[in-house]
Amino acid sequence: ETPAQLNFHQPMTIISSDTLNPMLVRDLRQGLRSSRFTLVFLLLQLSMAFFVTLGLLSDVGSEVGQMLTHSLMVALILFYILGLPMAATFAFTSEFSENRIDLLKLTQMSARSLLWGKWLSLFLQGLMVFASLLPYLILTYFFGQVDIAREVFALVVLLALSALLVGLCVVLSCFRSVIFQILVILGLLFLTGMCMDAADTLERTTATFERQSMGSLGLLGFAWQNSGIALWLYILVAVPAFWLLMEYGAARLAPFSENHDTPQRVVLLALIAFA
Repeated sequence: ETPAQLNFHQPMTIISSDTLNPMLVRDLRQGLRSSRFTLVFLLLQLSMAFFVTLGLLSDVGSEVGQMLTHSLMVALILFYILGLPMAATFAFTSEFSENRIDLLKLTQMSARSLLWGKWLSLFLQGLMVFASLLPYLILTYFFGQVDIAREVFALVVLLALSALLVGLCVVLSCFRSVIFQILVILGLLFLTGMCMDAADTLERTTATFERQSMGSLGLLGFAWQNSGIALWLYILVAVPAFWLLMEYGAARLAPFSENHDTPQRVVLLALIAFA
């Protein structure tokens, strides 16, 4: 190239927004700029900062550490099991109500791009909140009687469950039915209560394991020693099942020219053979 053809003023970028999913870029940008996300983010940060300040001023650090981890787990359950999937329930509501779905189908984006972009934008917002709360989790270690490995394991499981729920709710949002949305919200409320009860049960069970000298890994060590193979089997089944679910949702949005039946049948036969 000649010097006249070179553009030295062009900024160097590693990943351009043109190479990403357009639906992901649009929804992620709008989601991060929305007042709803800002309010939830600030409330979580202020509540965690309050409990940390309370722990620093308290003389009984171990009890405050347990209270901080419990408060963190309750806040994350409410956000990941209730708030984020509930927002995913209305992922395509505005697209249908404002008649934008037909315009989106006229673009070069496929139905898979639309659905995966919606899911990924919500999941990335959840990851940002997760990353912002990790310093508070690490800080609880200095209060004493807090098993970091157990807490990280519980948070990873919670994040994986939230990803599945968000995908399910995004697929259900393709059905323009108010009854579906009401049933999903009621199911999320019931599941949130179950997760709250499971968190308390796991906390008591972990204390029993630690008294039996399970080692410093706590629940993580127990799960790895007793159900490690089952955990990998769940992952091997959950990943293709989740892809099958997303493919079914894409088939609801796709025109007749797109073939979604053959991939669904292949994955379904593989799951049946694996089972």
